[in-house]
Amino acid sequence: RTTDLVPFYKKAHILPIDQRIFFKVCLLTHKSVHSTAPDYLKALLDVDVADTELSNTMTRSKRPGDHLMLKVPKNKKSKVDDRRFSSHAPIAWNSLPLMLRCITDTNCFKRMLKNHLYNQF
Repeated sequence: RTTDLVPFYKKAHILPIDQRIFFKVCLLTHKSVHSTAPDYLKALLDVDVADTELSNTMTRSKRPGDHLMLKVPKNKKSKVDDRRFSSHAPIAWNSLPLMLRCITDTNCFKRMLKNHLYNQF
């Protein structure tokens, strides 16, 4: 069903539905991480920002790719839990390359994320 639409999507520069949902979740997460989202969304996410002071006092050093990672909550493995923003957003955000997670400008992030998603399909 979707394989028939892929050439049309590519020609029209339209993301498939599952990637549009991923794009929107990542965009809301980006806004939450960089404090431009409403407070109720920011409260759902736990950002693990690597500070230089904190990394010096830690016993184990973080990998370079751990910058701006979100903590994934431990939920029961039900379909309802997987659909929550607080469960799905950290997984989607952490799957992005470090180059995308470090972008602070929202318009630049949207453009780069869309290019990243177009390159995947």
